[in-house]
Amino acid sequence: MTLDFNKICRLCMAQPSGTLLPIFSQEDNLPGKVMTLMPLIKLCINDGLPSQVCSQCVQQVNTSYNFKLQCETADATLKQLVGCHQSQTALQEESSSDGTCTSAPVKEELIKLEITIEDDDMLVRDNESPGLDR
Repeated sequence: MTLDFNKICRLCMAQPSGTLLPIFSQEDNLPGKVMTLMPLIKLCINDGLPSQVCSQCVQQVNTSYNFKLQCETADATLKQLVGCHQSQTALQEESSSDGTCTSAPVKEELIKLEITIEDDDMLVRDNESPGLDR
């Protein structure tokens, strides 16, 4: 089986009928995103492997990378909220006049968090998930 590395996608090995895009273009740091998502894959200029990708792979990498960022943001926000909640709880546990420690009831609140990530023509909100058709 002979492969023309100038006509296949570096990430999926497809030979699309459409145009392949250069991996190492400076505008979107695709290699950095790929290596962040998949640390075992190393993308280097002049490594002898295809230097282009199909538009479907570019879209999937961008969607996955944005989802990763969304998850990290949600995790940090939730941890911060838990930290604030724990600080408030500690403040409420003050000594009473007889020297004993009492714990005031903590009001539980429902927090609605909406994260919106825009990627070219794609908009993802809350639990919606874009189709990743191939």
